[in-house]
Amino acid sequence: NVELQPISGAQIDDWMSRIVEQSPDFKSQIHHVDNRWRKRMQGRASCFYSVEAEALRARELAMIESERALAALRLFAPGNLHPTARSLCVPYGRQHLVTDVTISIEHGKHIDSEEKIPTRGGPPFWQLTDETFKFCWDSGLSDLSDLLSTEPPSGLEVDLLKGLLIYSRASLSADVTEKLLHIFVMLESLLLKDENEPIAASIAERVAFVVGRSADERIAIARCLKEAYSLRSRFVHHGASVDDLDTVRSLMHHAFAVYIGI
Repeated sequence: NVELQPISGAQIDDWMSRIVEQSPDFKSQIHHVDNRWRKRMQGRASCFYSVEAEALRARELAMIESERALAALRLFAPGNLHPTARSLCVPYGRQHLVTDVTISIEHGKHIDSEEKIPTRGGPPFWQLTDETFKFCWDSGLSDLSDLLSTEPPSGLEVDLLKGLLIYSRASLSADVTEKLLHIFVMLESLLLKDENEPIAASIAERVAFVVGRSADERIAIARCLKEAYSLRSRFVHHGASVDDLDTVRSLMHHAFAVYIGI
């Protein structure tokens, strides 16, 4: 239901010319706004959603559908597969971009200042080239597109959509513990029958069954899931930091394979 389109200079020219036609007395002010807006928006990806409704409701529906589409897209962003990487694949204005600001003082005098975006785990920006989008599409985005457009969705599809919105939040944070929490909430919601099942063992066995291709591979996957769940539990119950990034990375890849596989 949503198409991704780059915002072109020609589109901005058309939009601004229409504004000038409506308010010709403010042409110089509009030109100033145009330059600032063009610098921020030109070249960005936009979500195009066609709907026939009252203006306010149309905006609400467009935002809801855009958020769902971006949730599906950012499953393929680096932030969903690397423990310290973060995705900014959200509607513009909601990206909560973190910057580090430092001021150096020596003998009471300012000698240097710096403002930069932390790049641990790689830069948060994601350039959606044709090749990148094709890779995402072939890797499962086409299936998620079908899931988002199914009407009415089945019970399983409703659960998958709920899981998508939870799971995709993992990529929005560079904090490893937040990633763990969102990933396991998704896995529990999709793989557990009820609250009476042993959580770690049940999830580990079912992920191993879905993802593994041999007995040895399934044993290794189950062991990884149990270790990752132990990391999650130590953080939740004891506030312990999560330093085993290799286990978290493996968990992230297994979780991705499970969600796409289901």
